Amino acid sequence: MITIKGEPIEYATIIILNGKKNIVSSTLSTADGSFNITEDSSSIYIYATYLAQRSDTVKMSKQTNIILTIASREKMLNEVQIQGTNQIISRRADRFIFTPNQSITQGAAAIDILKLAPFIQFDNKSEIFSILNKENTIIYINNRKSKYHGL
Repeated sequence: MITIKGEPIEYATIIILNGKKNIVSSTLSTADGSFNITEDSSSIYIYATYLAQRSDTVKMSKQTNIILTIASREKMLNEVQIQGTNQIISRRADRFIFTPNQSITQGAAAIDILKLAPFIQFDNKSEIFSILNKENTIIYINNRKSKYHGL
């Protein structure tokens, strides 16, 4: 039988070894934690694994009932830090919002950052921006209308 904290484990993997290293076969535990081994029990070892947890390796004997216990490796964390980032591009009904990350913005002029924005084309000759070649493109920087305009 396979257990964690005395409760049977279904679908635990039982590894059968010939000696301490050579895997002979494996099987799964049933709903009640039981399993059957058909190999000759005189010279084999077994252990169980379940969700990256493992029991001790046990040498088989003539014994018909063996209980393998998988020790729960619970660990209490003192602190969890979750870091998130904003979406780089978001779409509203009437506009696209481009929020570049810090690595792009450091030391760069606003026009250089706009040239990197997706969907935006910049004509160097006329210094006019367009979004997907649409006319009347209006560029806002920090929610303020900029001097840069579209076609």
